[in-house]
Amino acid sequence: MRRVHAVAVGGLDSSNGAGVTVAATVGRLMGVHFHTVPAAVVAETEEGVEAVEP
Repeated sequence: MRRVHAVAVGGLDSSNGAGVTVAATVGRLMGVHFHTVPAAVVAETEEGVEAVEP
């Protein structure tokens, strides 16, 4: 089974924390792995979208 990665760039701050938390919770229920990566380089791979630390 292919894993799907969704990346929330910017981290959990007061402006987007609630939305990211809800998205991550819904994503987990749907089998999507969410990663919150501040200042990340996002690269699309065969397995989906991955975050690569700078």
